[in-house]
Formats: sequence, C-alpha cells, structure tokens
Amino acid sequence: MGVVWEFRKAFLDAAKYRESKPATADEGKEILVKAMDRKIPVRISASRSFDIETALQLADEFGLVLQIEEAEESHRYVKELAERKVTVALRPSFRTADLYLPEGGELRFDTFARLTRAGVPVALLHGDLDARESMLAMASFAVKYGASREDALRSVT
Repeated sequence: MGVVWEFRKAFLDAAKYRESKPATADEGKEILVKAMDRKIPVRISASRSFDIETALQLADEFGLVLQIEEAEESHRYVKELAERKVTVALRPSFRTADLYLPEGGELRFDTFARLTRAGVPVALLHGDLDARESMLAMASFAVKYGASREDALRSVT
C-alpha cells in the first residue's frame, strides 16, 4: 500500500506542477507529466494478480500507457490487458513446485500463449531471477505450452 500511495502522490504532485506552470523546470515532474500526456509508457513490476489489478487501476486513474513486467499471474487478466493494449514483459516459471503460491496465487505454464493469442505484445524475460534458465529455454517452454514458434522467437529477440 505504501508503494501505491507514493506512486499516486508523485503523479498528483506532477498534475499540480503541470497546472501551475512554474518558471523553473523540475526534471522528475516533467517526466511524470510526459507519462500523463501519454508520450512515454510507465513500466510497473507486477507479478501477482493483486499487483496487476492495482497497476491497471493506476493506469486508468492517471491515463497512462502501461507496460507490466514480471506478470506471472497475468493469465487472470488476458482480456483486460489486450483491450487496454498493455505491453507485458513476462517472467514465466516452468517449475512445478511453483504452481501454487503460498499466498493463494497460481502460475500457469500457458500464460505466454494465452497473452499472444489475445494480441497482447509480450517479451519473455529469464524465467529465474538468477538467470539459470536461458532465453532459448524460455522460448522452448512457451512453444511446448501452446505458443507458436514465431511468437516465441519474436518474444526473445
């Protein structure tokens, strides 16, 4: 909640800054104004469904072009992501031990295929934060679980 509050505060301050048109530019606020004017996308790391839902709400609230990174539970929001033209940088997990998360989340092996079939632009990230799994492995697993070879190759190049 603290991160969301800081996010909102930063964008609300930038909105006030834009309205006041100060003589001295504030580089940080200028960047946020560009984001609110949809000139640049905002990248948010959101793995779990609650975080993805919050990112979508914030994008709506401030009129942002959104890119979601991590997005492990994005299979729950395929339709919304496609309708809003959200770009996803997916960090999939293909380890069976990770399918059911302690906090009640669920990972799916076919998330990449579901997103690409719906028209969501997706890039694949390393599947493991310590990069034990190669990009080739990510693309191979994506094909194994329903993605086309072309989509998988495009997602890692």
